[in-house]
Amino acid sequence: MIYEEDRTQITFLVDSLNAAGVTPIQPLTYAFGVPDVKFFLTLLSVLEGAGVSAYLGASASIVDKASLTAVGSVFAVQSRHSSYIRGALGQGPFPNAFETPIAFNEIYTLISVFIADSPANNTKLPFQLYPYLELECAQYYYEADRSPVTFQGAFTTAMQNNPNITASTPVYAVFLSGLQRTFVPLRITHGNEDYKIDTIPAMALGQVYVVLSKSATLADDENIIAGPAILQVYPK
Repeated sequence: MIYEEDRTQITFLVDSLNAAGVTPIQPLTYAFGVPDVKFFLTLLSVLEGAGVSAYLGASASIVDKASLTAVGSVFAVQSRHSSYIRGALGQGPFPNAFETPIAFNEIYTLISVFIADSPANNTKLPFQLYPYLELECAQYYYEADRSPVTFQGAFTTAMQNNPNITASTPVYAVFLSGLQRTFVPLRITHGNEDYKIDTIPAMALGQVYVVLSKSATLADDENIIAGPAILQVYPK
C-alpha cells in the first residue's frame, strides 16, 4: 500500500509541475544496498521520516495556497506511513509532539549517498552538498539526556575542508528535533580525529538530525561544516 500511495503522489507532483509550466527532472537511479528485510524496514523508516521532514521544510517556500494545500495533503499521508513503519519496528509511532522540518540542502545531502546515476540531460539542482557526517557505531541505543555521540573523523574532515578550523576553533553539534535546535559544544577525541559530545540533549527524541556548525547560534549554509547525520533517540 505504501508503495502504491508513493507512486500516486509522485505522479501527482509531476503532473502538477508540468501544469505549472515547470519541467521536472528525469528519475534518478538509486542504490540502497539492502541485505535483508530488517535492514530494508529500518532504512524505509528513516527515508519516510526524512520525506516528512523534507515536505515540512519545503512548505515554507510555497507561496501559492492551492499548492501548499496539496503538499500538505501529501505530507500528512507521508507522516502516517512513517508512523506505521516505526510501529512495525517497535519504535514509538509519534515520539515527538512536533515534526522536524529540514532545509533543501540538508535533505539533498542525506539522499545523495543513495544516488547511483542521473540522466545526462537533467538540470543541475540548485542545492549545496554538505560534507558527509559519519557516526561512530554505538554499543547501545541512543538515549536523550544520557548517551554520548562520536562523529568519526569529523575533526580531520573539518580541517581539510575549512583552512580556518584548528583545534582551538569552537564547533557545535546542532540537534534538530521537532521545532527546536540545540547547540552543543564539541570536543576533539581519538587522536585528534573525531568530534564528540558527552550527552545528547534532553529535547532530542525520535528521528533526530544533527549537523556541525561553526556558530553557537546559527545552522545555515555559511556555518554548517558537515551533516546532517540521523540518530534514532529514545527517551531516558
